[in-house]
Amino acid sequence: MLLLFGCLYFLVKEKRGFLKHVKKEIFWAKVVFFVVLLYEELSWLTSDMSDFFVRVNEQNEINFYNSYFFNNHVLLGFDISFIGLHVSISLIVFTYSFVLLLLGFGSYVEVLQRFKFMFLEKRYSIYFLAYTLPLIANSLATQYAFEGFIPAFNPECCELFIYTIFFLDILRKRRSTKMLVT
Repeated sequence: MLLLFGCLYFLVKEKRGFLKHVKKEIFWAKVVFFVVLLYEELSWLTSDMSDFFVRVNEQNEINFYNSYFFNNHVLLGFDISFIGLHVSISLIVFTYSFVLLLLGFGSYVEVLQRFKFMFLEKRYSIYFLAYTLPLIANSLATQYAFEGFIPAFNPECCELFIYTIFFLDILRKRRSTKMLVT
């Protein structure tokens, strides 16, 4: 959570420097993105606010990631029969994977270059596989009874790692804009 505060702090503190190189709409979209992430992390403060949320959220909070809709809807399910593997992808896993891959590798896509500020610097891109690859490895280990060989996937550690990369990316962008100005 402190890393997200740090991201917001440096974005707002260096707003003038960033806005010399980035359209204001894209800059504010990035700020809103971090505000939403921070809200999701602080959503435990909304616990038990309403009986309505008992019906739509696993932890009776106002957030997306614990909602029954995101966690209980299988978006895609199929079998790979020749190796005896069943694959099912929930809406939340698909959403996280897609967003993280887009944020991590969007700067490589030519048509998205005008939104480059939203994406990670290329040097940090590979780290955004830190959600998808362990999830796949953990799933395979569970299905093939190799659970003891691969450490269990810990989403909280993964979040901390991703937020650290976000923070380093903001610091890198901050340093780059200062170097461009001087």
